[in-house]
Parts: sequence; C-alpha cells; structure tokens
Amino acid sequence: MNKLLSLLIILSILGCKDKEHSKNNKEVSKTIDVLKKVKGQDLKSSNAEKRISEIATSFHRWYIKNTNDLTTNVSTGIEIIKGKDGKCVVDYQPYFNQLRKLNTISEKFIESEKQRTKDCAAYIEKMDWEQYETSEGYDLEEYCSFFYYQYWTQSQDSFDGLDVFEISHENNIWEIKIQFYFMDGNKKHYSTGNGSIPIIKVEEELNKYLITEINWVEI
Repeated sequence: MNKLLSLLIILSILGCKDKEHSKNNKEVSKTIDVLKKVKGQDLKSSNAEKRISEIATSFHRWYIKNTNDLTTNVSTGIEIIKGKDGKCVVDYQPYFNQLRKLNTISEKFIESEKQRTKDCAAYIEKMDWEQYETSEGYDLEEYCSFFYYQYWTQSQDSFDGLDVFEISHENNIWEIKIQFYFMDGNKKHYSTGNGSIPIIKVEEELNKYLITEINWVEI
C-alpha cells in the first residue's frame, strides 16, 4: 500500500512538471527575444554558422545604417533623374554599385532587384520630369508603393539593429531569419512590423558565399 501511495505521489509530481514545462514552452513561443537567445547559443558553437550569419546580415546592417543617417548620401534604392528629353530616367547604378561594394551580394540578387522594381521603372519613365517633381502624397503608389516606406525593413519607422534568430542549411544553401529591433535604453524591443520577417538565402558561388535572395515570411 505504501509503495502504491509513493508511486501515485511520484506520478503526480511528474505530471505537474509536465504541465509547467508545457506552459513554459508556450511562453517561449510568444517572444522572438527568447527564441533568438535559444538559437544564439547554437550559433556560437559553429564558426561556419557565425561567418554565414555575418554575410547574411551584411545587407540589412548596411541598409539600416544608411536609411537612418541620410547625411551619408548612400543610395539604398533606385534613383529618378531627369533625362535629356525631359522625361524621367530610372538610374540603377548608384544603388547597384553600393551593393557590389559590400562583396556579399550575388548578381542574382541584383537582377532580382531589377525585376522587383521593373513595373515602377516602366511607369516612371513615361512621365515628364516636371510631372514627377510636382507629384504629391501617394500619387505614385499604384506602381511604386516602395517609395513611401523602407522596403527592406517593411516599415516607415527606423530600426536600431537586427539579430539572427534562426539559421539552417542544406547542400551548401543557407537560410537565415532575422528580426529587427528598437533600443530602449539597454533593452531591445523586437518588432514584426507588418507581421513578416526577412528570410535571407546565402549560396556558394565560385568558392564564395553570397546573398542570392531575400524574401518575406509571415510569423
């Protein structure tokens, strides 16, 4: 009888621990901050993952720095200039030159930027320069919505930084998820913005790892 009672007590204690463990798991899943810390422990254990993380985050670190500080005069997107015939011209080169200077960006990604902005470029280059200069509010939103927010953070707000919180790889193709944050004193506040985060693909090209794609995934 005593043995049976002891067994019941042990099972009851284990059941309470399981419930508490389940509760804790739910709490962990609610915050990107905690998830990032858990994944961060894994990243420290591998020099390869650390290096890949540095490559993957290079673009957004550059982007946040130069969208926060406009005095750098660094192009972080396509530019619209006046053509000789009085029409608008879309100039990709200042932006693409900056990307190439990072030495972490594949030509695949640069080509995808042309594709992403091609409808806007086609629309803009039919406009007279004066019409473009006098456009107001959201006049160009239908074709060029990314003019009105920071596309690569999906926000009109400025972030202070970013962290890697998940990294995986298969057959020399790496995928890295990052999260943006604001600083409040010494505390980071992570933001999901519009409910999605970047997933960055890094692939090996000519014995060098480069960013080939950046897509958005819902969380």
